[in-house]
Amino acid sequence: MKMFSVSHKTAFVVDHCPYMAESSRQQVECDVLTKSRGQGMIPLAPVTKSLWTCAVECSMEYCRILYDVYPLKKLVNYIVSDSEFHILNSWRQEDQSTHEV
Repeated sequence: MKMFSVSHKTAFVVDHCPYMAESSRQQVECDVLTKSRGQGMIPLAPVTKSLWTCAVECSMEYCRILYDVYPLKKLVNYIVSDSEFHILNSWRQEDQSTHEV
């Protein structure tokens, strides 16, 4: 039996409440992605990320870094909620990857 340190588990609970639908004011420029648009075309309006999108991106980036640095020593459990909660992965080692989450 392998012993882990006290800090080997992280749980993310991301709540999809109405507040999380608000804008983060972080813009995503769509015209940068479409360089093939010709001159004289009306530029696409910028889109802003919601707080939900930013929270999910940040927690997934944390997981990516954690899995790169500690591939077998740290465990993450990801839980999202709206009107009920959904556990996206388990504590099992085979569920510990950004692809699984």
